[in-house]
Amino acid sequence: MVTKKSKYRIDIGTTKSIYLKSLPNIIGGIATEIGWTLDDDGVPPAGRTIVAENRSDAVDKGMVPFVITYQKNKKNQSTTILVSPDKADTVAEDLIGKTYGGGQISKVRAPRRAKFTI
Repeated sequence: MVTKKSKYRIDIGTTKSIYLKSLPNIIGGIATEIGWTLDDDGVPPAGRTIVAENRSDAVDKGMVPFVITYQKNKKNQSTTILVSPDKADTVAEDLIGKTYGGGQISKVRAPRRAKFTI
């Protein structure tokens, strides 16, 4: 089991990139469907600038949260994932049946309520 998080690049528009960390064995099965690209060196391609490197800044820069429900060990579990704005319109259909964290995704929806932390 992989315990070290890897960096993923999410391209926003034509000149901006966001870097987030995740475990490859958890997010790897859906990375392309949500617009994430494995990029361990942390250096953006030529012509791109890094605009965020954490979740809260990523949401401020345009990442879209979705709640996915998946079955693991015969129990339904849910988690919130961040999706690239380019993939937000098709992610609900693309993720059904894919694997997340060792379980099959059965439902994708928008979050029901916002959580604010001060």
